[in-house]
Amino acid sequence: MISDDYYCFEEGNKYDYNEFKFLLTEELFKRNLIKKTGKLLVFKFTGFIFNKNYLIVVFPKGYFGTVKKESFQLKALLNALLRYKEEIGIHDGENELMGGMEGVHPEGFLAAINLLKDFLLHGYIRKQTFQHTINTGNNIDWQKTINRRNPVMSNNRPIYLDFVAKVKTNDRENLLYKLHRYAV
Repeated sequence: MISDDYYCFEEGNKYDYNEFKFLLTEELFKRNLIKKTGKLLVFKFTGFIFNKNYLIVVFPKGYFGTVKKESFQLKALLNALLRYKEEIGIHDGENELMGGMEGVHPEGFLAAINLLKDFLLHGYIRKQTFQHTINTGNNIDWQKTINRRNPVMSNNRPIYLDFVAKVKTNDRENLLYKLHRYAV
């Protein structure tokens, strides 16, 4: 789930500096990622930056309609940037941006991206357990049924009224599953 501690902008649009100055550091201006003209602020890049524990998302110029805080738009932008990075290759300055800014290590950022990509492809980690139950499910374990249950004899033939079945369940109390959900 996406946190509320992020802000979306559009590259090239003008924003009120005073409204967003709490998000910004001098480093962003030094690296020419943001330009301040009077009381206006203009983002000069497209992508993601972590700064002061906030995620700053800048969409490309001419983005369709008003930029909203919706997760599918962020996922689409993230996928486009990762595809661009993998297919075209990027220079060192851009590569550094993929790792964030103040207090964020690139390895952690890329690990988080890979975790999210894996989650989108495969979902949460599943730890499956098997239990043997009586008269439940359709995967009958005949060996256990014969060894554990007493048959009823009818016309000198055994009839098993109760059967032992093997039931597969997802263990939602598994620590790894809980950690994966928390991380995602």
